[in-house]
Amino acid sequence: MLSRLIMRLSKEFFMTHKIKIIGIITFVAIFAFLTVATASAQTTESRQSGSSSSPWFMSYAPGIDSNMIFVNAGIGLGPTGGYSRGIPPLSASVDVKLPIDLPITAGASVIYSTWKWRYVDVTYTNIGVNGRGMYHIGLLEDLDLYAGLALGWVVQTTSHSSYKSDPFFLWGLTSGARYFFTNFLGAYLELGWNGLQYVSTGVTLKF
Repeated sequence: MLSRLIMRLSKEFFMTHKIKIIGIITFVAIFAFLTVATASAQTTESRQSGSSSSPWFMSYAPGIDSNMIFVNAGIGLGPTGGYSRGIPPLSASVDVKLPIDLPITAGASVIYSTWKWRYVDVTYTNIGVNGRGMYHIGLLEDLDLYAGLALGWVVQTTSHSSYKSDPFFLWGLTSGARYFFTNFLGAYLELGWNGLQYVSTGVTLKF
């Protein structure tokens, strides 16, 4: 009886929170894959050059070591709250290095998206604003790998006054990568979970 109860409760919990669970598992798996895949390359490079730089888990990538500010702007995919998809998530973020010895940045992001009611002509507009903190690892010259947590709030409005908007708390785990093609321009990819997007990609700048 007890085992059946535990199995039933576990199934109900998974069905209720399956999107969050899948997002967290994806976050952990991707971050682990990026770390393992590039650590080997960095170790080989260090041995060949005979250098004694800081450990990969305590330093920024050499290509961004002298930069202080990072800006992302892109488009993504995310949940729709049970509605039809309207404008996909459009996002912009800024991360600034903290004046400490560890490779940590603090920043903020804005996400815009719309959802549409399937049966009537009503559009829900979402604007999410959140603060975020990221831990970076320096494995390759121009590749910035990072992961962290974002917390914020989503302001929601509707196109018809008869339909109630529903603002909600925004939080999420994020793992990402930036690769810079020039001294200031590159591309980024972020994966994880929050209430508005699962994946985002676009251009990135460093200053």
